[in-house]
Amino acid sequence: MNEKCEPISFADFDRCYNSIVKEIGIKEDGTIASHSLEPTITVMVDDPDDDSDYEIVGLEPDMLWGCMCWAGVVIKIRRVED
Repeated sequence: MNEKCEPISFADFDRCYNSIVKEIGIKEDGTIASHSLEPTITVMVDDPDDDSDYEIVGLEPDMLWGCMCWAGVVIKIRRVED
């Protein structure tokens, strides 16, 4: 767990995410193993002055400018408006 809210490496993100998915146990219908519920993804900020809710709206590969080689992943989020 990243308690310090510091940037993590791509490898650490991948390892942590896959560990959580394995622990939750996703069934073939996309629900979690312990209940017939869709798993959730929650986005939290580490700024105590920001009480907005955010949601992930997309994932896409990141590329290097110029050569267009793969560089990582972009996680797109948006603030949830009340």
